[in-house]
Amino acid sequence: MTGEVALALVLLIAAGVLMREIVRELSKPNGFNPRHLLIANLDVNSRRYKELDARIALFKQATEKLRNLPEVESAAVDSCVPMGCFYSTSFAVVERPSPPSQHPSAGFFVIGPDYFHTMQIPLIKGRKFSFHDDAHAPIAAIVNQEFARRFFPKENAVGKQIEVEDGNHKRAQIVGIVGNVSNYPGEITPQPQVYECYLQIPVNAFSSMALIVRSRIAPTVLAATLRHTVWSVDKEQPVGRVQTMQDLIADNLGGDKLLAGLIGLFAGLALVLAAVGYLWPYRVFRDATNARDWNSSGARRSKERRAWPGAAARRDADGDRMRYRHRSRAAVTAPFLRYFQRVCRAGTFGGCRRGVNYCTYFAACHLCPGAPCGEG
Repeated sequence: MTGEVALALVLLIAAGVLMREIVRELSKPNGFNPRHLLIANLDVNSRRYKELDARIALFKQATEKLRNLPEVESAAVDSCVPMGCFYSTSFAVVERPSPPSQHPSAGFFVIGPDYFHTMQIPLIKGRKFSFHDDAHAPIAAIVNQEFARRFFPKENAVGKQIEVEDGNHKRAQIVGIVGNVSNYPGEITPQPQVYECYLQIPVNAFSSMALIVRSRIAPTVLAATLRHTVWSVDKEQPVGRVQTMQDLIADNLGGDKLLAGLIGLFAGLALVLAAVGYLWPYRVFRDATNARDWNSSGARRSKERRAWPGAAARRDADGDRMRYRHRSRAAVTAPFLRYFQRVCRAGTFGGCRRGVNYCTYFAACHLCPGAPCGEG
């Protein structure tokens, strides 16, 4: 029984630790500001957006119209929103040739020029993307701090050239270093990340892009405005689910919350059952003891009420009621034995019959405790 209580306490402690980890994940910095961010998925897998120029025109017009709204602070596009998805690709450092099988990998994001401003990701060194980083400019790349620390530990990563397997098959020059961004809630070890601008690489490799808006008001209020703005550019363009960044993070933590809740519920039930199982034998023992005491006292009272064995009934002088006087069994049976000896010596038939009756009463007094023994 003690083991059951200990196991229930262990489950409760595990549930508490899990809830603490969830709270830590929610409070841990993700590398960007999730507040006032609104996200909408744009499915660009239709026939009219197979060409790269058509996709670029859609993204540029939609983000420009959104930025002109007074309720919007900035807008950008992203191929893979943090906390919502993760896409990685291999790359090679140009000055360190190696076989393709030994190429390292990193998280890969195709973004718009205002992405870091919209997400509020800090710039550590170098510069951000601009609208001049287009198809006519050298390909630029931005990496995070973990990328620079891991692959250029004693060098300045800005100015280095890397070749990312992005479908462009061209070398990109690192022009900036930004802060680390978590790929999922509660990420302990940051992963290397590479960013490239959608104006320079073929974004037709992605079937959908995310439209990210930072609002000056509650982001949920802008959901309808965002849809109408996209439809003003292309009325047939489907707009997927529109949600805030905080809702996206909460959805990713939904499984952990459910698991913690279930563990806590089952631990509480186990503790209650263990406590009941621990206390129930004591109650049963107590009830049994009380019942035994009650039965013994009741039997004693009932025996006293009957008072036939070893008691002699005498009538009062007025004959109205009976009074019982308790006597010991020996005191009751001794007169019977003496009278039986006396009548047997006389040898009369009536005396023998009376002696037999007295012997029957005598045997009944010894063999049947409930039999009525007494003097008439």
